[in-house]
Parts: sequence; C-alpha cells; structure tokens
Amino acid sequence: MGEDLFILKEFEERWKRLFDPSAEKPFECVREKRETLMALVKCKQQDLKNGEPLGVLPVIPDIEFDESLLMILPPKNIPEYIPLIVESDNMPVE
Repeated sequence: MGEDLFILKEFEERWKRLFDPSAEKPFECVREKRETLMALVKCKQQDLKNGEPLGVLPVIPDIEFDESLLMILPPKNIPEYIPLIVESDNMPVE
C-alpha cells in the first residue's frame, strides 16, 4: 500500500503551491488552480469524514465543494465534429 502524501511534511509546500493563487504552479501539467483546489477540498472532506489524519490538508480553506469549478469547456473555435482519419496502407479511413 502506498503512502499518504498529505502527511509527508516534505510535500507541504508543493501542496500549497498547487492551489495558492499567488504562487507559481510547481508543475506545468497540473490543471487550473481552481480545479486543484476543489480536488483538495474533496480530499479534506473525505479524510475528515473517515477520521483519517489530515497532514497538510488543514491549510486547504474550509469552503464548500463546487463541482461547477471542475467543468472544463472546450474553446469556442473548435468545431463540434472533427473527423478522425487514420491512414493504413495508404487507405484513408473515417
């Protein structure tokens, strides 16, 4: 079984940087800070409910989980349907 990364002190600063609007994101591959914050809020709520140790989670603000902040909408300039064409033996396939 893996370790609970929320209780490892060496990760505390990284967790804060993932949601703090004034901090630079530690990794380019993470989502928007609002999405990360909602994910961490959900983790905190779950750990509180299950009586798990919170580790770094007390620094996560006590806010209500808002699923609408997780909704990702595509840019307006992308058409709804883009045909997928795969070439196999020089024969296009849709």
